[in-house]
Amino acid sequence: MNNTQLKKIKDLIKVNPKLGGEAWLDTLVFMLLWAKFLPQTENEAIGFFDVLNTVDSKEKIEKILVKLRRDGPGMLPEFIEYMEDNSSRVGYIKHIENFENLRSKFLPVAKVVATGSSKEIETIIDLILEIDIGFSGYGIYSLNKGILDFSKKVFDNISENCEINCLGPVGTLAAYKFIENRDVFYYDPYDRLDRFASSLLHLYGKVLPKINRWSPREITFLGFEHMMNRQNWDLVPYFSEYLSTNYSGEWHNITDFQCKSIYLAHENTKDTTIAITNMGTLFSNNNGISYFRKKLIENNWLDTVIELPPNVFRSTAVQGALLILKKNRKKNDKVQFLDFTNCKNDDEAKRGTLLIPEKEIENLFKLYKNKKIDKNSILVSSDEIKSQEYNLSVRRYLLTDEDKEIKNILNNRETVTLNSLVDFVRPLNSSSKNIKNGTEISEILISDINSIGEIKEGSKKVNVGDEFFSRSNLPFVKRNDLIISIKGTIGKIGIISTDLENTIPGTSLCILRVHDSSSINPEYLLQYLRSKICQRLISSSSQGSTIPFLSIKELKNLSIPIPSIAEQNSAKKILKRTRELFISLDEMQNELNQLTADGWLQLNNDSLSENSNKKKSVEQKDELSSWSVSKSQLENYLRTESKRISDTDLKEAIFEILKSRLEENDSSKESKDDSS
Repeated sequence: MNNTQLKKIKDLIKVNPKLGGEAWLDTLVFMLLWAKFLPQTENEAIGFFDVLNTVDSKEKIEKILVKLRRDGPGMLPEFIEYMEDNSSRVGYIKHIENFENLRSKFLPVAKVVATGSSKEIETIIDLILEIDIGFSGYGIYSLNKGILDFSKKVFDNISENCEINCLGPVGTLAAYKFIENRDVFYYDPYDRLDRFASSLLHLYGKVLPKINRWSPREITFLGFEHMMNRQNWDLVPYFSEYLSTNYSGEWHNITDFQCKSIYLAHENTKDTTIAITNMGTLFSNNNGISYFRKKLIENNWLDTVIELPPNVFRSTAVQGALLILKKNRKKNDKVQFLDFTNCKNDDEAKRGTLLIPEKEIENLFKLYKNKKIDKNSILVSSDEIKSQEYNLSVRRYLLTDEDKEIKNILNNRETVTLNSLVDFVRPLNSSSKNIKNGTEISEILISDINSIGEIKEGSKKVNVGDEFFSRSNLPFVKRNDLIISIKGTIGKIGIISTDLENTIPGTSLCILRVHDSSSINPEYLLQYLRSKICQRLISSSSQGSTIPFLSIKELKNLSIPIPSIAEQNSAKKILKRTRELFISLDEMQNELNQLTADGWLQLNNDSLSENSNKKKSVEQKDELSSWSVSKSQLENYLRTESKRISDTDLKEAIFEILKSRLEENDSSKESKDDSS
């Protein structure tokens, strides 16, 4: 297909004839199956490309359905089966009319499916899965096609025709990507999804096997819903034989559903397993997940960890991770960590969607295959992973140039852990607050931490019951306590700069109370925690993709350089200077606000004042004019009076008169300049 044909086909498959989302997808796939398995009329079953006969009755469409079921049992989508079961309803005739109308419109798409290559059919399926029918439809199980293309390259690099198990809803819907040269085995407990995935696979023109019981194969692709943590194991028959208490497997210590599934799948895979999972698998310590990671390293199964960008699932923007597990790894083989979060998005991608260019996938595969170290890839020994308590977060090991510089700085300093300097006081859970008719107390919010890291009040008011005050360890803040945000906006630091009565930290905050015996003062600790270096350390230690959080365990292990006396004194001076600047900026901001609010009024007042000054100047000039005397009058006065005063006094009097006159002239000139 060229670009023009592809665009035409894109437009065709998006034309929904007023059917519901899943009903439209099922109808679309049914039309293509009709073209694939029944191109010409056979035994009164009208062929898709038969232009002489029309499909205009229940009997005609039923013959087509019988023919398709005989060639591929169970391959028809659920909506089509539902239609036949309800053939007596009035709407059935309307659906038959839709089939007949779509038959002519879909000729370009149908020809590709009937005669095209596997690659072209795969492109058609890609387009079908791009149709957005909301969160309740097939899209919730649809994984980004670029990630599937990468997975296919990994499997083809092992063998181009070995059998594959596709497990879980995501794995089942992804099975079409791997079917070109190999047998695909799949099973999903949800009948609607199972039938839809089966229909897509049948577009390749062959009847496919399904998993009736568990059978290990060379490779496995596994994916459950992105947020699934619980599942009825009875709905996953290919694992059921391992659920017996007689089976002594390591999985007993893993209660997380995704991790348990990945473990069991790879344990029963001969070569390579690719598993799509959520980010919590890389760092969480709940539900035996940390034990799962430990066993991956101890068994030497983990080959590669790839952190994926947002929107790899069509139904959510949360990030995911790809784990590549291998059997028969050498003892000293290192684990590769790849950061794919910054991959380029295609220019044609709509906002909130991810369309990865083929070149990006090709570059990712080359990086994976060659095991090269660069800015997005690093190889890590199992001992180093063990020293990090089996944390598999990619940014824990893949350091930027800035991270390396910070590491060098800290390596040249004597450091201690934050846990050795402070006590950690956790906030209350929400159920302990907002009691009706309770006692009002104050709660500190992140917004109460000002720009220089000071907290002067708890702005939120909450009510607590009497049982709250009966607790022995109340989380009331004290003067010089440090407050740090550990959830959402992580790493914001403040110090309690005044006495706050009955005030507690918010649920996303934690109190760091410096030990009385500590040799490090709170001011130095505040300056360091707020510094660019420490903020970078905090950011790299954060976890979570939807809502970032900083675990108390990570916070306790934060490295703090031991300061000299001079550094601690400097920290106090810095804090004092920041307060001075803050006050100065606050005053300047107030003046700016005042000028903005009253600027026009000030202009008006200045204009009135200028007019008043001009009037006063004219009046003074008139008054001075009335005082003027002629030259002859002044000479006569001086001749008469000069006989009564000495020469010295006369000169002094004349000097004072001239001086006074000059000052008046200067004053008049300044007034004129100001007004201009």
